[in-house]
Amino acid sequence: MHCQPSYRRRINLSDVAYLSLTANEERAAHAGHPKSYASLDQYRAALFAMPTDTDAARRDRALFALLLLTAMRDAAVVSLKLKHISIERNHVLCAI
Repeated sequence: MHCQPSYRRRINLSDVAYLSLTANEERAAHAGHPKSYASLDQYRAALFAMPTDTDAARRDRALFALLLLTAMRDAAVVSLKLKHISIERNHVLCAI
């Protein structure tokens, strides 16, 4: 049985059914897989292994530490301004 006879190449419904996934295959395709993350000790070791010899290296290390301490998204950290950070109060103001 052909579905639309006006097509030059006719599509056979049994071919379409053969290419379709079963319900179990669809569930497996959409299932989330657990991701492995580094431990806090590994992040800490990476932080302390970062170089501090140049201003850019110290800046990168400070940004990495800020990400670890605040758990902010990278887009939120990029949009921060110096007025949002209070070193005296140990406070980061992030207005979303």
